[in-house]
Amino acid sequence: MMDIQKTINHFLIRNSVPADNSGVWVYSIEVEKKWEAKFELKQYMSPIPQNAIDQNSKIEQNPGY
Repeated sequence: MMDIQKTINHFLIRNSVPADNSGVWVYSIEVEKKWEAKFELKQYMSPIPQNAIDQNSKIEQNPGY
């Protein structure tokens, strides 16, 4: 299994009086928690079509298929 982690930053634009936009515009950068994903080896490869395997005995199916 392979773990991927990435920090996500957002640039936010807000008005201090959002009801009528008469306030001051506030710009900020916010950092969120790390985005995490876990992938199994199978998710990196696609299955090899059976007819390709049948035509060449040296071809083996990818793991997990």
